[in-house]
Amino acid sequence: MSSTHTQGTWTVHKNHPELMPVLVVRCNGQVIATVPGFDISPSEMEANASLIAAAPEHLALLEEAVGYGAKLFEQD
Repeated sequence: MSSTHTQGTWTVHKNHPELMPVLVVRCNGQVIATVPGFDISPSEMEANASLIAAAPEHLALLEEAVGYGAKLFEQD
C-alpha cells in the first residue's frame, strides 16, 4: 500500500480567533485543513483539528498493521 500526503509534522494553529472560530492544520507553512467552530464547542473543534493533525501518524500505524497482517497470512 502506498500513500501520498504532505510530509512533515502537522500542527494546529488558531487563525484570527477574534474574527471567527477557526483552527488551521498546517505543515511546513502549508494549510492542510481548516476546522470551523461555528456550531460546535471549542473543545470539540480542538479535538477535530487534533484528529486531523494526527492523520499521518495514524496512517503509518495502519500501514504497519496491514503489513503485519499480510506477513501472518503468508506464513500459513
